[in-house]
Amino acid sequence: VVLKNNIFYILSLEGKVYSWNIKDNNMKLIADCSSTINKRSSFGRIAVTDELIYLLPALSDTIYRINIQTNEIDIYKDYPDGFLYIEPEGWGKYRGYSEDNENYYFAMRSSVYILCINKRNGEVRWINPKISSADYFHMCTKYTGVALCEGSWTLKDLLHSSTDLYMENDNNKFINGEKIWEQLYE
Repeated sequence: VVLKNNIFYILSLEGKVYSWNIKDNNMKLIADCSSTINKRSSFGRIAVTDELIYLLPALSDTIYRINIQTNEIDIYKDYPDGFLYIEPEGWGKYRGYSEDNENYYFAMRSSVYILCINKRNGEVRWINPKISSADYFHMCTKYTGVALCEGSWTLKDLLHSSTDLYMENDNNKFINGEKIWEQLYE
């Protein structure tokens, strides 16, 4: 459910979108995308702009747009080159989001892009952040307290990323991860 301009926009899991005008207590079906999808829980999130409503997939792969004035439905097709969803079985594609005064930002839950939707005109941008393994390592340890998950890091990445990691050598000197890596391949 999203509230915009005193109207609640309600998305069902199947892809039906309702509007409920608070002032006149009127509720109506404005779009039905359920017949185009054959999966349960096909949709997971709705984003409402001044001009468009976006239906974001949960278990399906399709983003739909609805024109607020005409209730016309179309399928969004302007994905960046090489875009694809990679999600574990049963995970929704767009779960959380952030926003500022101008945009909605949908996290990279199952792709390498951040979906950015302009709140006024509904324009979509795909942001592909470039995060080094060192930055990722430091963010994980700083914000989650978890340094790594088995299978997510190679020893090389871990040692290159952790300048704070040290080992004591025979001379009681401390060395960082880069030095440890160099010792392994001498």
